[in-house]
Amino acid sequence: MASLFMGMFGISEGAIPFAAARPAQVIPANMLGGAVAGALAGMAGVTDAVPHGGPIVAVLGAVGGVPMFFLAVAVGTVVTALTTNALIDIRERRSRGGVPMSVAPVGPVPVGAVPVGAVPVGAVPVGAVPVGAVPVGAGSAAVGFPRVR
Repeated sequence: MASLFMGMFGISEGAIPFAAARPAQVIPANMLGGAVAGALAGMAGVTDAVPHGGPIVAVLGAVGGVPMFFLAVAVGTVVTALTTNALIDIRERRSRGGVPMSVAPVGPVPVGAVPVGAVPVGAVPVGAVPVGAVPVGAGSAAVGFPRVR
């Protein structure tokens, strides 16, 4: 929440804890997202009358080309998020030994393959979870839930 609030006023120091936690993934992603946003804003002729930024400054009238400013911020944010996730995924795959994930065949489950009552009916569609997507013993972090520390 603090980082979001700081970002509204153009204070980039809110990103430091994220960059310090995973510098090899977060710093290049931030650079790429910032470059894309800056290039888009520059090509659109967005101007800034003050030496800082953020949505608050745009709303207060110090930015020329406000719609393109917000579009550039949104595009830069998406690029940063996708790049960060991709770099983290690459790192995690390398730490697992680069094991490729294979997809389970889609089809009916043979009778008796799963004990009755083991999985609630309709809880997981057949073929929804790729084989190898969740390493044995990985816990909830492997299926997208945050780790509790």
